[in-house]
Amino acid sequence: LEERNIVVTEALADRAYTDAIDANYATPLRDKGIEVILDLKSTDHKVKRRYNGSTGPRNQRTPGVPIIQLDGWLYSSAILQTDLVKLPTFRVGMTLEQKKALCAEYDKRLPYAFLPVGQPDERGKQRWFGPARRHKVDCVNYPNDAPIHTACTEEESCSCGATITVPPDWLAKHRQRYPWGTSAWAADYSRRSAVESFFALLDVHDQQVQRSYTKVFGLTPNSILIAFALAAINIKRADEWRLLHELDDPWVMDERDEDAA
Repeated sequence: LEERNIVVTEALADRAYTDAIDANYATPLRDKGIEVILDLKSTDHKVKRRYNGSTGPRNQRTPGVPIIQLDGWLYSSAILQTDLVKLPTFRVGMTLEQKKALCAEYDKRLPYAFLPVGQPDERGKQRWFGPARRHKVDCVNYPNDAPIHTACTEEESCSCGATITVPPDWLAKHRQRYPWGTSAWAADYSRRSAVESFFALLDVHDQQVQRSYTKVFGLTPNSILIAFALAAINIKRADEWRLLHELDDPWVMDERDEDAA
């Protein structure tokens, strides 16, 4: 790809690839500047506490600030005081409206989320701002005018107003551009459906491109014949779209064109 000047900026793969260990998939891709977009396995939906020295209010160093790792993202400890921690996961057979409603529940987590600021440095480290620092929640330890008020107390350390430095090995396997389950993530990841549908047409429903589909040897002859198969699928899909929208067949000469000829 590099020899052909083809620039890859993102990788949208199923869990057969994304479940690989960091060193075999996620880390090499990020090292090349490729964003990873993925789904989580059922075993990945865990709540973990992390503690990271960070910069809090008035630039004071706050060692041991609790950071919540939830569904592959980082949140303020204030989220533990809500009912947003244990949400249902997506299941097979859900209607579009059910999926949208569940995404709306995951969207309610966003005000409590840490978000990256700028690009990673040369060592792969990146700064993330806490929700109160971004004025998304109003916390007693970092007061502001945000409409959402947390239940944090002055007696207990929280991470709402913290700025943390996330090293490249933190969430290396699960980190992606949008928090899992949110509407933005669903729109991003759902692009896989179109790709899988086309593969199904190529492999099963239309051309049955399987072993012995072609009777030639060599990369170049097979590539040419497969290109014809892809062209046939595209022509069929375009014609189906034309029939659905009741449009004229562009391949049939109009009577007026015949008279002119």
